[in-house]
Amino acid sequence: MEVFSKIIKPNCIFFLLLAAIQLKAQTNSHYWQADYALGSIIEHKANMGNINTHRPELFMLGWHKNSNMDKAWKARYNFPDQGVMLNFQDFHNQHLRKTIGLYYAITHYLRNRNATNQLIFQAGFGFAYNDKPFDHIENIPNQMMSTHLLYTQHFKLNYQRKQLFKNVGVQAGISFSHFSNASVQKPNLGINAVFLNIGLHYLNTGNTQKYEKPSEKSFEQEPVHFYINPNIGYHEALYGLGSKPVYQISGYAAKRIGHKSGLQVGVDFFNSLSNKDLVRYNQVVDDQIDAIVDHKQLAVFAGHELYFDRLNLETQVGAYVYQKFDPPFPVYQKISFKYYLIPYKTAVSINLKTHLFEAEFSSIGIHQRIF
Repeated sequence: MEVFSKIIKPNCIFFLLLAAIQLKAQTNSHYWQADYALGSIIEHKANMGNINTHRPELFMLGWHKNSNMDKAWKARYNFPDQGVMLNFQDFHNQHLRKTIGLYYAITHYLRNRNATNQLIFQAGFGFAYNDKPFDHIENIPNQMMSTHLLYTQHFKLNYQRKQLFKNVGVQAGISFSHFSNASVQKPNLGINAVFLNIGLHYLNTGNTQKYEKPSEKSFEQEPVHFYINPNIGYHEALYGLGSKPVYQISGYAAKRIGHKSGLQVGVDFFNSLSNKDLVRYNQVVDDQIDAIVDHKQLAVFAGHELYFDRLNLETQVGAYVYQKFDPPFPVYQKISFKYYLIPYKTAVSINLKTHLFEAEFSSIGIHQRIF
């Protein structure tokens, strides 16, 4: 529970506060969704056969608000709905057991927003609780989830027919779920599953709103801005070494190139105390205890920021230019949810750094525009 208090709990509170801000009361109508799904675990590692014994089941309950036309960004994205979801997943396996997750969800409409028959893409991001994580004595096979509290994502691609009978409609399609603790504690292989889902939704009132995209002013070019971005997180580089802080500071130049997109180039500096222990451990194993090996890392990166409103999505790809120990992979990726306290000068973010599909650490950061 020490790890919970150090990193996952603050991230959970921070994320739920952002979700609450996004879902502040409005006058537009809302609807409920309920789904049942049956799926299959994706074996992304060779040693997962002992936990892939039965088909997992998933029960989903969601509350969503129909979008209104009060913001220009909503029109740009075809008036997406926002809401929260509660998911209960039963793996039907004695080592994985059950999870329950709470998500902030956004629903994108892939057809004309006023069409009766819709194709929707729904993305949910949040936190989940697993009732039987890894234990080195009692539950060694569950190397996918080593903490009770987990980061989780859920994606759904569905056909949707609203108000098929009065205020009741249907949806059906495919869903995907992911659970991981972002290497706050090892082992952390993570677990993915794909589902076929079917469900009902209920509108609180008949939605007679007709969506019309207003004319929008052409984008006015902006100058290049420079930001500084300090971050702090916790992770465990190798099972048994313990979770330690990781400090990151970044500097980058950013230029917005349109209403939806901005580009970035910058430099990352990483100082992971867990990597410091890992370097020392490898030296002992290789009988090179007298050698001096620096655990710090310096990298360059390029990135993209997808603009919605105050809450935006940032993705980056970087490569190490200074590193004295062998990395999991010389190229890394970062994904961040960034919330602007002062648009577009000061922001807070929750971040995840990965090597390919393996998480290294999550962190909380501040972005401050210098000029």
